[in-house]
Amino acid sequence: MINRILLDPQARYITDILSIYAGRPTPYGIYTLVVAHSKLVIELIEKNFAAVIGVTGTLLGVLLGSFINWISRIGRIKIFQNSIVIDLLERDGYGGFKRVQGITAETEALDIKIDIDILNTSEYSRKSMRNLGLLIKQRNKEKIYTVTDKSTARLSGPIRLVDELKIINLNPREIKNFSIGVYIKEDIEQVLESNWYLQYTSISDRTRRVKINMKK
Repeated sequence: MINRILLDPQARYITDILSIYAGRPTPYGIYTLVVAHSKLVIELIEKNFAAVIGVTGTLLGVLLGSFINWISRIGRIKIFQNSIVIDLLERDGYGGFKRVQGITAETEALDIKIDIDILNTSEYSRKSMRNLGLLIKQRNKEKIYTVTDKSTARLSGPIRLVDELKIINLNPREIKNFSIGVYIKEDIEQVLESNWYLQYTSISDRTRRVKINMKK
């Protein structure tokens, strides 16, 4: 009888399984149990595949929505350049300056006017820009020039005054237009051959740069 049980594969299978529950597992019994459980897991996944995919998709949707909402709350500053005017200036013989078409030995200065729109994309937080300046970046050196707010230009007797643009504050989703000016009296040829950037310090105290299109 015992020999018949050992020779019968089905009986051997039952014997090996019972050995596990009896606390004396055989190697084949352990293997059989693992295979059985693996098949059960695979069957459960196959039967509930659509549900698993649905739950996973829902979770990913919630996470993506939260991420997009977080981005919209933080937002950022976007700068749009509308136009640029670059004038070469020479003395006019009457104590003032005149605009000329090209650089000559008499050229004394560059008068630059850049029209820009600045947008705060955040829906909840204010943004600020500090330490504004025009960065002239040459191959071996760079220099920051003060920028002014052309809208503040006024006359005080014979003197023309304009305020320096030091800081810009923007409310959530607010956009402002600025006509910024830069006056340069040195290295004019090198400046015209360099790259220009509007540089500022963000509210997180990081230096940001936006390239200026000199031909727009």
